[in-house]
Amino acid sequence: MVSVNDRIREAIRQKLGDAIELPCPQFTPREAETTVLEGKARAVIGMRRAGKATFLYQCLAARLAEGVARERLVYFNFEDERLGDLEAADLGVILDEYYRSYPEFRRRERVTWCFDEIQVIAGWEKFVRRMMDSENVEVMLSGSSARMLSREVATTMRGRALETIITPFSFREFARSRGAVLPVKKRHVKTAQGHEVDFLATSVDGSTQLIQVAAEIGNVATFEREIRALQGAAAEFPAARKVLIAEGTPPRDASMPKGIELLPMWRWLIDPQRAVE
Repeated sequence: MVSVNDRIREAIRQKLGDAIELPCPQFTPREAETTVLEGKARAVIGMRRAGKATFLYQCLAARLAEGVARERLVYFNFEDERLGDLEAADLGVILDEYYRSYPEFRRRERVTWCFDEIQVIAGWEKFVRRMMDSENVEVMLSGSSARMLSREVATTMRGRALETIITPFSFREFARSRGAVLPVKKRHVKTAQGHEVDFLATSVDGSTQLIQVAAEIGNVATFEREIRALQGAAAEFPAARKVLIAEGTPPRDASMPKGIELLPMWRWLIDPQRAVE
């Protein structure tokens, strides 16, 4: 009969094998720092589904691009029913099984460990601190519970961890995830006549757009002001596409002047690439 400890060891062995053999998944790069923190663990925190695991893989991919061997890049997720009986005292088995397969790395080559949802193991902090003291490792930790808040990590890791907060996509990240080519340059425009347009955006291909952004344009005076600004700026930038992005709708009897496009805010937010085609 297989004991609980034997079952856990076998599960750990399988997870480590998968961690090495499986390629990093495709992801949208997050705008967060991925460099090595010498002598510190990186604590990746944030709400559920914000992309913490994806960011861990982004860090592994960055190391791989730097020439680190795939065998030295380990992602280990503790949210696994096979590890239900795992305790802090058993965590050393993870290192034992890994270095059993790669003894040449122990204390000679730095191994990057990404421990996802490690907070499910009570007392994990002592294991991580011991690991950092005794092994040649880079450690990244993630979690979404209150036990992985910045103040808790700072206390339990005794100053040996720095946080990286992962939030839901920013607008730029969202646009990138949908394949939008964002402008490489943008600036505010104020014409000689005093008209102001929010953005003159220059894309990678050199094309330009005059973009005016407004919330409500149902008021006649507001609508006409925004249109005047675009028309005034168009005189100075005749080749630029003219776009009015608005959350609301124009006055009932208003019509859009020729050459100016009205783009609903919701359409831009849902599919920025197609919206500007």
